[in-house]
Amino acid sequence: MTLDTFMDDFGRDLDRATRTRRRRRRRGTRLALAVPVAVAATIVAIAVPGKGGTVDAVAAARAALAPSGEIVHMKVQMGFGGHQAGLPPVEQWYASDPDRWRTRTEGLDVRRNGRARPVQFETAFSNDRMRLYDQRRDVVTIWRSEKLPRAARGPSLLGGDPATDLRAQLGKGDLRDDGVVTVDGKQVRRLVQDAQHQRFVYYMDPDTFAPVSGHVSLKRHDGKFFRGPQFEVVLYERLPLNDETVRLLEFDKTPATMYVWR
Repeated sequence: MTLDTFMDDFGRDLDRATRTRRRRRRRGTRLALAVPVAVAATIVAIAVPGKGGTVDAVAAARAALAPSGEIVHMKVQMGFGGHQAGLPPVEQWYASDPDRWRTRTEGLDVRRNGRARPVQFETAFSNDRMRLYDQRRDVVTIWRSEKLPRAARGPSLLGGDPATDLRAQLGKGDLRDDGVVTVDGKQVRRLVQDAQHQRFVYYMDPDTFAPVSGHVSLKRHDGKFFRGPQFEVVLYERLPLNDETVRLLEFDKTPATMYVWR
């Protein structure tokens, strides 16, 4: 991931935070999630049959991504077309009530002379503010909600807080529960969502409903699907939310870190 690519993704995050702010004003106290993909206002509650009996698999899957009183810590490996394509994993921390998140991605800063050096890209959201930490300059840029710039492109599974991305995707409804299946020699529970131009497949642990992997397939003009963005959760843990762990939702700053308000 280069700096240009990261900034493109960050622009999408800013736009989605703006849309969340508007929804919150219209819906009063209704829960709004200010992050990538789409905002899911309520937990989907549909009882769907699966192997081992009837279970609200969608709600359970969403709850595993936002447990009350805990921080979800995940590391997600992204890819395209069935390949990881050498993309760096996205590490994220998320807590609800109120919604707060932080992401960290390793990337490359490509300079004018063609040389590249490793750099960390970090974003965070809390208190209706989006933040970007520029490790190279040791500067945190803070966007007030009313000044968040618009982004031209629509939502995506990539580029943002994975926990909220996935939970919002699961909140769109019309998911089919295929029950417990075997994928790559491992038993997982599969949810499938068919839309007009794409299919979203989500795999989770059949017992804990923790996220495992998934992908989006895009429909071609001839009606056939081809594999699009995919993800694999290489680390998933739930931490108690307390005075010590809450610091994980903040940037690793230095005593000299500067702050810029936009």
